[in-house]
Amino acid sequence: MAKKDKQNNYFIYGGSEDEVLKLKKNFISKNLQINHSVQYGRLKKIISKMDVLLMPSNLKRLRSLGGIGNIAKYTSPLKLFDYLASGKLIISSNLNVFHEILENKKNCIMVNDLNTKNWIKVINNFKINLSQANYLKINAYNLSKNYTYSKRARKILKFGKN
Repeated sequence: MAKKDKQNNYFIYGGSEDEVLKLKKNFISKNLQINHSVQYGRLKKIISKMDVLLMPSNLKRLRSLGGIGNIAKYTSPLKLFDYLASGKLIISSNLNVFHEILENKKNCIMVNDLNTKNWIKVINNFKINLSQANYLKINAYNLSKNYTYSKRARKILKFGKN
């Protein structure tokens, strides 16, 4: 996406330092920053600097442009809870697993495929339609209150007792 969309900056976090160095050698773009994994405690500060958070995923493998390879291992559905709590705009793949929590056009925008042109179009649409973006961000943040660590842990413990 960064290669096709020079208007926006993109950030990838995840992987070891060796993996990041290899990716940086294969893909050089001024609007893409590739970073190794960060401690969970730093995540909130990093996310706060972003305008849009992406959850691209599929049931098989995520391929990227520029020879980065499979990025599925850096895209975890657990990130979704942190994304919701951030109050940022979330754009997600339209997968059943995400429908358990997300609702398209209510607290996120879901994209039906991994076509980069479609994702870029959605991202750029929200630069124009700020009221819809704000509506989605507020709903996502409010939804996050149902998925705090405490509530999720209680749900897991309750499930284990059944």
